Parts: sequence; structure tokens; C-alpha cells
Amino acid sequence: MSVFKPYDKRSDISFTMGVYPTYELLIRLPGKTLEIAYTRDGLRNKGLVDILAIAKKAGVHTFENAQLVGKIAKREGAYVVAAFKKGLPRLEPGTNHVVLVNPSDMGNLGTTIRTMASFGINNLAIIKPSADVFDPKTVRASMGSLFQMRFDYFSSYADYRTKFHNHLYTFVTGSQDMLAATNFVSPYALVFGNEGSGLDKDISKHGQPVSIEQTTSTDSLNVTVTVGIVLHTVYTKTAPTR
Repeated sequence: MSVFKPYDKRSDISFTMGVYPTYELLIRLPGKTLEIAYTRDGLRNKGLVDILAIAKKAGVHTFENAQLVGKIAKREGAYVVAAFKKGLPRLEPGTNHVVLVNPSDMGNLGTTIRTMASFGINNLAIIKPSADVFDPKTVRASMGSLFQMRFDYFSSYADYRTKFHNHLYTFVTGSQDMLAATNFVSPYALVFGNEGSGLDKDISKHGQPVSIEQTTSTDSLNVTVTVGIVLHTVYTKTAPTR
């Protein structure tokens, strides 16, 4: 019996949608990959051919079913979907973290995860309530970068600070400390607020508030843009000379 069913947040199973996220799942977490459905038309795509070869070697069941792929992916043109068992390694002490406080949008969450992977930060803390990190929309927006992450949910920001003692940098508007002039001390935690309300003052006072240099044309930046600017800046400041 197939494990493919409509996604349920309460279930321990989620899905990838598309070639690249499915490939990332299969090469990074083959033991969590349950089964893969694909379309005949997709066999013209080299990525799908590679997926099927890797799945066969890993002993992962694959089958052709275009109707099911369309139902799970909920869009035309998808070649493949995969079912996988939820779960990622826990946050690693002594490493750099990104902390997202109450992220509410699955697309933004997935894009942030993809950006994190691009700049070599693979530990993500999420403060509840929040979007679902395992929702297929999040997985797709991450383009499979989710499968590189270490991850934990926390019921509050205080719970995170109790468990981890990283140097805290909170990103807000109106701080006198600007991003370009800030020296980041590892292990650090880069803390970002909700898409709509930003960071609560009670949170931003725990750590060093930092602002991004910008004009006065807008009051703030989109959170995913903010994360991208911050991670690029921190990466260029702290990455070893190549």
C-alpha cells in the first residue's frame, strides 16, 4: 500500500515535490526515503534518471504514476515526488545558529533554509508558534536544502537561551550598531523576527541589537532579504580566506 496521502502536519510523513528536492533527499537522507513516484514524461529528464538509479541502489521503492504525482505536487509539469519520514539531527552545541522567531510563511521559511545552506550555517532554531518546517511547501522552497539542516523547535525564546549560550545578535530597525561595523563572535546566534511584526523588544534586548544600513525609503526589509544580507555579510567577515 502506498504511503502517499494528503499531507497532514500531525503525520510523521512528508513529501518532496520536483526533481531537485527529491534528489537532495535521496543523496542526503536515503534511510528516511520511503518511496518515489514519477511520470513517464519525466524520464526525459536526466535528474529523474539519476534519482531512479540512486533509489534502486539504495533499495527505495519507485513506481510510475502520473496522476499521483500531479495530486501530491499540485502543479503541472512535476516529474517526481517522494515520501519521507520526518526528522532531522538536533541542533549542535558550539556551532553557529540561525534563530527564527515565529516565522509564519512556508515559502519564506524554505527560502531562508536554502540561504542558510548557501552560506554554510546548518543549525536552525525555530521559536513557536511557527510555520511547519516539514510542510511540502517549505521543503520545495528550500530546494531540498532542508535535508542539510540540524533543527529544533522551542516553545519560547527563553527556552532557546536556557539550552544554548551562543553570542546573540538580534536584527532590528533603529539600532545604533550597524551590520557592516559589527564583529561577530562565534559561536553566534543570528536572531530574526516574524515577517509582519519583527522582533519583540523583550527579545531584542537579550543580545546585541544590529540594524542593516539602508535608505529611509522603506521602514524595513522583507525577512528573507534581511537574512540573505546578514548571512552574506557574516560569511564575508568570518569565512576563512579561500
